[in-house]
Amino acid sequence: SFKFSIAIEYIPFSSYNKYYRNFLFIDFLYIHHFYSYYFDITLRRSIIMHNAKKQLFYFCFSTLFTAASIMTVFGSTPNDIQNHWAEHTINTWISKNYISGYPDGTFRPNNSITRAEFVSLANNAYSLEEKTSISFQDVSSDHWAYDAIQTGVCAGYIKGDTNNTFRPDDKVTRAEAASMIAILQKNIDSQSTTNNYTDNDSIPEWARNAVAVLSKQNIMKGFPDGSFRAQNSMTRAEAVTALENAIFAPV
Repeated sequence: SFKFSIAIEYIPFSSYNKYYRNFLFIDFLYIHHFYSYYFDITLRRSIIMHNAKKQLFYFCFSTLFTAASIMTVFGSTPNDIQNHWAEHTINTWISKNYISGYPDGTFRPNNSITRAEFVSLANNAYSLEEKTSISFQDVSSDHWAYDAIQTGVCAGYIKGDTNNTFRPDDKVTRAEAASMIAILQKNIDSQSTTNNYTDNDSIPEWARNAVAVLSKQNIMKGFPDGSFRAQNSMTRAEAVTALENAIFAPV
């Protein structure tokens, strides 16, 4: 007759000195035998669980836990980035929990990213955690990115506007992103220029050095038509790619 067995192992969060193993033996279409035991790491021996209810509970728990883990691994790749130019980088960042997709399974790589979202990504990329007090008029303590903005200010790469606002929910421009990354990279090169871009005149004066340096280091690039489009909103894919390039750029 057709027979097979299922074995599931796991370590419960409440007891790190034990790992549980559940066996389910199947003989064709009915359960032939079922038992559970756990290995006590401290005692260094296996202990069979004789309580049938407890056995069944642990088997069901471990089965669901394993299934959930499998679903997480196979369901973590967004369904809208296949063959996208930033697919590899996006998947890498998702695997590191630096960024996530949306509940509908999409990532929306070409959607714009907000200033608050960019700061959150930058903090993750550079492993920044230290915070300082902030008093921006438009960033309340219950804003989802309040802590991230505190960290960004502490790191010195964001300062806000002259009227003491940060505009956290505004879309971040490519010029703003370049300026923030350049500060994080501590990149200053007065010899670099943006004259090679066809839209050089539209690049804000305060961002030109940052754009020039990041372009020279291939951290941020222009477009096939020779423009940089500094005032364009940065996309989610562009943000992830620029930050990835920055943290791996030669020092």
